Amino acid sequence: MYLERAYMVQRCMTIKTRTIGSPALHKQLLIGVEHVRDKDLIEAVKQTILERKPSTVGLEVPESWLMRREANLSFGLFDAIEIALSQEKIKVIPLEKDDTYALAIVAFRAARILRGDPFQEENLELSRKFHPAAFKFLFAEYQRALKLSKRYKRVAELIPLIRRVNRRREREMLATIETEKPDIALLGNAHAEALQERLSSFGYIYMFREEQEQFLDNVLAIMKGASLDQRLPGYQL
Repeated sequence: MYLERAYMVQRCMTIKTRTIGSPALHKQLLIGVEHVRDKDLIEAVKQTILERKPSTVGLEVPESWLMRREANLSFGLFDAIEIALSQEKIKVIPLEKDDTYALAIVAFRAARILRGDPFQEENLELSRKFHPAAFKFLFAEYQRALKLSKRYKRVAELIPLIRRVNRRREREMLATIETEKPDIALLGNAHAEALQERLSSFGYIYMFREEQEQFLDNVLAIMKGASLDQRLPGYQL
């Protein structure tokens, strides 16, 4: 069981790394990381990856991520990690499928519309003026999100769809990891936690900013109450 495992906590500036088991004894490593572009966190993740001298690293990004990044769309922490990996001639493997990733983005944008978040329209206008290539992606996503928000009407009604999409993302990332066999797989904390039992041949650590420790523990406490089958159900969209 999850709570029976011993944690070893190390400090790297304001970053904590929790290690489950003995990753040094495993050829492959699963890293769960907080989804935020924090320079200390990025540096800690880079050090952890480069110390193991991997040949390949799988990232939680879609197949078309380079095309999206060339259009000035950011993948946050994953962009910074990829740049470091490229400098070391380490091959990057995108773990997500484009269609499922796009649906996840649209569902999250629909939730923000339903919450009355004005940022999306402001962002669209800025991208139209200064980043036409990004505007193409953002406008298409916004139009799909708008339709979705009219269909579901309340955030509470949209949450089950978001959960189903995330489970599908996890199944697809798991399949890619099993097929491509990267030396290291770098995922967001929640996705890594959902997959770690299926990736039993991998060492497992997760990394986060110290001030987010209580929030992360709350999330993991909720997740540990569900069985693996509940966390990775066979939903079809």
